[in-house]
Amino acid sequence: MGGAEKTFLDRILWAPENLETKIIDTIPGLLAWDLPPGISYTTCHRRSFGYLKRLRSQIDAFAPHVVIVRTPLDLIALAGLRKFSSYKWKLIYEAHSTKLSQSKFVSLILMPFHRIAIKASHLVIAVSKSVSEGEQCFGSKKLAVHYFGATARTRNDVQSKNLTFIFVGRFVALKQPVLLLDAIREVYTVLRDAGVTVSFIGKGPLEGEIREYVKRNKVDEVVRIMGYVSDLNSIYSKSDYLISTSKFEGLPITFFEAKQHGLRIITTPSSGDFDVLGEEDEILPNFARKSIADALVSAVQRGKLTPEERKSIQVKNRWMSAEVCAEKYYKLIEAQISQTA
Repeated sequence: MGGAEKTFLDRILWAPENLETKIIDTIPGLLAWDLPPGISYTTCHRRSFGYLKRLRSQIDAFAPHVVIVRTPLDLIALAGLRKFSSYKWKLIYEAHSTKLSQSKFVSLILMPFHRIAIKASHLVIAVSKSVSEGEQCFGSKKLAVHYFGATARTRNDVQSKNLTFIFVGRFVALKQPVLLLDAIREVYTVLRDAGVTVSFIGKGPLEGEIREYVKRNKVDEVVRIMGYVSDLNSIYSKSDYLISTSKFEGLPITFFEAKQHGLRIITTPSSGDFDVLGEEDEILPNFARKSIADALVSAVQRGKLTPEERKSIQVKNRWMSAEVCAEKYYKLIEAQISQTA
């Protein structure tokens, strides 16, 4: 499950009781939804014949006040459908990335359609300041920056003795886990001698390549491939650093989770200047292997988090909880609903 879906499930737990929610999944099978009771779920595959006609029928049957979409393709589709819908719902777009697509060619194709669609939306919610200034929000008439936050059950009594880094994310090219392995290999002796552990948590098409890399390059004394882990709370609580090596991001939910657990963060400049990071964190100057390797060595020299440092980070970032952020989110939604009543 991706970060956008996880943040949705986190905040839906704090939705107002009078708010009825229905999910129409346009890419069924991609995500493993674990929905709370009372949430209606149906599918309408984007690639199936008659997709737009069936999607319009499903929306009209539900007669919503607001339709919320979170991908550029769905925004374009829903902006068009609204013109022909029998019920004039408000269209809200959640922008989760600075770019329209990983592919520059696809972005160029989407851009003119996206600009028309975003002008037809009633509200654009950007997940960070950087996203609000990116391609996905260009041309919006009404824009709000909102941080979604995350749910975290923190424990400060289970910390590991040795310095521990974690990589959390899908094992895909966008997240660049192999680049991190290359950096680890470059300073492997330093990390091994310091008793450092770097845990890779996630699943994806690169998992086989990652496991083979660890075996072939004999970095297994430092690297642990943990695969998918459903409950990350104990892992965060035992760790000191979260590492992100993505090519580009919006604002990862892992950042909110890590800060609530009191971790430091090392990240590539995948979304410009991440506006939620603190002085204890490091945004690398570029995506070079050496920059990542140097940051790992600097972290070793800096040492483990003290209990006082961890607690200070947690206290400073209490506002990142899903409960606090959800209250502000639903005020944005309810404002749009009140305008349709």
